[in-house]
Amino acid sequence: NGFIIAPEYVSYEEGQTIRQALSASGHSFAGLEDGWIQAVDGQVFNISYFYDGGSYDLNAPAADIQKAIVFTWQSEDYYSEETLDLILKLAAYPELGCTGGPYEVWTRWGVAKDILCAGNDAVFTFLEDVFTELMDIFPSEYIHIGGDECFGGDAEPNRPDPWDVCPKCAARMKALGIKKGPQAKHYLQNYVTGRVQAFLNAHGRKIIGWDEILQGDLAQGATVMSWRGVQGGIEAASRGFDAVMTPNGYCYFDFYQTQERDKEPFGIGGDLSLEKVYSYEPFEGLAPEAEGHILGVQANLWTEYITTPEHLEYMLLPRMCALSEVQWCAADKKDYARFNASLDHTFEMLDAMGVNYSLDCRGLVGLDRQPARSAEEMEEYLSHKDWGW
Repeated sequence: NGFIIAPEYVSYEEGQTIRQALSASGHSFAGLEDGWIQAVDGQVFNISYFYDGGSYDLNAPAADIQKAIVFTWQSEDYYSEETLDLILKLAAYPELGCTGGPYEVWTRWGVAKDILCAGNDAVFTFLEDVFTELMDIFPSEYIHIGGDECFGGDAEPNRPDPWDVCPKCAARMKALGIKKGPQAKHYLQNYVTGRVQAFLNAHGRKIIGWDEILQGDLAQGATVMSWRGVQGGIEAASRGFDAVMTPNGYCYFDFYQTQERDKEPFGIGGDLSLEKVYSYEPFEGLAPEAEGHILGVQANLWTEYITTPEHLEYMLLPRMCALSEVQWCAADKKDYARFNASLDHTFEMLDAMGVNYSLDCRGLVGLDRQPARSAEEMEEYLSHKDWGW
């Protein structure tokens, strides 16, 4: 077990069963090399991978302590380059959108506005057909239905959300007794979530969704992935729902690893150092009786900015090692100095396996491992930075 952590520091918390790395790309297989899969093969990670052309489960061995989550379908939104691209579906089936199209496949950064029409019964037939095919392929107990960023697409800020102006959605809201107002569309999304959940539950499956599914009245049995910080997981657990903690401030591995962006490979933004990942405590802010609802932690590496397998490995490691201790160690067993020193052995094994990794924690920045700036040089560099995120 020396690859990730010395075994004497391992302390599985009862109820925490999910240790997962999610790497997702919209239209291409972003090349997890065999060596990387072997590197985590001895650990209890679930590696989910998907793309538009088909579905693949690359799950590492999980024995009897982990339930596999093998596929993610964004039922109500999409990422332009990260998950199954809903605009591609609307371009092929424009009748499923609020306007009827035509729709063009998204070719730029950001989240667009167009989503499936919640007032169109054909949409639910479409979703049930898709989920039926997924259930035929995958035997998993859980199916991830997405549900995040359904509204307020940042790439089209001056355009209203389709559900706010769609006659069919308005008719659906009226029939459901949803009052007009800024929260109306969230309750309509809750209705969509409920219908999908009921369908999957009837087939013996459970849903997982991003923390937006908490908006409204969520049916029991759902599991929440807390990504917009930790509050979603805290709320879910306090309401009796299971949760997977994946807050973006600690677990989004597409974020830069240092503030020296001129030396780092181009990325989405943010700033997530190895030490900050290690500092995360999944139970913080929870009442003791709610802790049992925290199933575990997950790292997300959205790959629309990832160009090569070496780049992907660089973003994952050793931050994944740090998150492993977040999951596996009791809080009083964690020690960043001890963990940091243990990485020397980890790096030797990664070198032997031909797996790339970041050495930012050793003062060598970027894929080409340039020397880090001094404190004085960083102060000068940051005084002229031209980014806000």
